[in-house]
Amino acid sequence: METPSQESSHPRAASIGPHFVNRLTHDLRVPFAAVRSALYLLERHGQHVSGPREKKWLEAAGSSLSSFERLLRAVDIHVQTLTYNCPQAPSCDLHEVINSSLALAQDTNANQPAVFSWDPRVDLIQPFDGNMILTAVRQLLDNAMRHASVGKPPEIKVIGSGVAWEIAVINDGPVIPESERPKLFTPFFHSQSHLGEQGPGLGLSTAALAAAKAGCDLTYERVGPHSFFVLRPRPA
Repeated sequence: METPSQESSHPRAASIGPHFVNRLTHDLRVPFAAVRSALYLLERHGQHVSGPREKKWLEAAGSSLSSFERLLRAVDIHVQTLTYNCPQAPSCDLHEVINSSLALAQDTNANQPAVFSWDPRVDLIQPFDGNMILTAVRQLLDNAMRHASVGKPPEIKVIGSGVAWEIAVINDGPVIPESERPKLFTPFFHSQSHLGEQGPGLGLSTAALAAAKAGCDLTYERVGPHSFFVLRPRPA
């Protein structure tokens, strides 16, 4: 992945407010190169960070270096997904991909395991890019684990038959208002219904990008007290 070697090489980065960069480099002790690299990666792909976007980044960074490091990781995954080129004839073991997603997500959310159920009628080998399915499911699990109530772990269900399947990631987090749902999968989106600590706001947009690159759709549904994020193949 390309990163800038010199600030002057990328004049578009000059649109970033100096106060924002100074806050990160001086107050949070984040290396200048890391800040500039992250900003450049986003700008290079048309996602400008200025004005309200700077505010979102500062809110995500908070007052700790660990929060900003999490933001850098989220940006890195988002850009990798954005620039990923799918193989010509992808295939994957869907069960293995789900188990890998669970292991990766639970490494960073050790106190909130997820419950997994699999419909045995679903074919193990699917004609989809396993890298992108893995990215999408992991981002959805990270999101579900952060918002699920203590003692009520999120669920991941695979249902269907043959090559017709759905992956549902379910949690009992706050309801996302109807007015906010069209923006749910856009970068830096934060729902007003989430009053606790918020992440960088890139997880769901990264999941939607990965789903699209795998030839799938990602939707949000609210059923009773539960939020369902459903990944399913696009109709042929």
